[in-house]
Amino acid sequence: GHLLLPLDQVDEKMSERFCNIFAGAILIPRKTLIRGLGVKRNKLSIQELGILKQQFGISIQAIVMRAMNLGIISDYYTKYFFKYIGEMGWKTEEPYKLEGEENSKRFDQLIFRGLSEEVISMNKAASLMNMKLAEFRSKKLVVG
Repeated sequence: GHLLLPLDQVDEKMSERFCNIFAGAILIPRKTLIRGLGVKRNKLSIQELGILKQQFGISIQAIVMRAMNLGIISDYYTKYFFKYIGEMGWKTEEPYKLEGEENSKRFDQLIFRGLSEEVISMNKAASLMNMKLAEFRSKKLVVG
């Protein structure tokens, strides 16, 4: 972004913002993120964001900012989300390490999406994941 965008008449803070938006658009295009998260969301789960992180090799924070920039989530929810990850200590050490392992996580992503949007119950999500409800409940991380 620093090399390609005409930023010579923009202050440093705004320049960084433009470069981050540019990088997000390159790394995870609009159609790709909408396919992953949907057009409009009220809440996101850490699991589905972790799946996207591993799939595209970018941070959860970058995915959330891209979702806000595209209007998938609100500014209010984005602020809430960043406050939450700060409280969890994930600003510098996010969950879901990037390990180069390739395997499909689409089914898991759809389960967590349905759960966070309250389309399916926690009991149904646990059943679909072949887990006992108590075990699933201990791993559930829907923010909000």
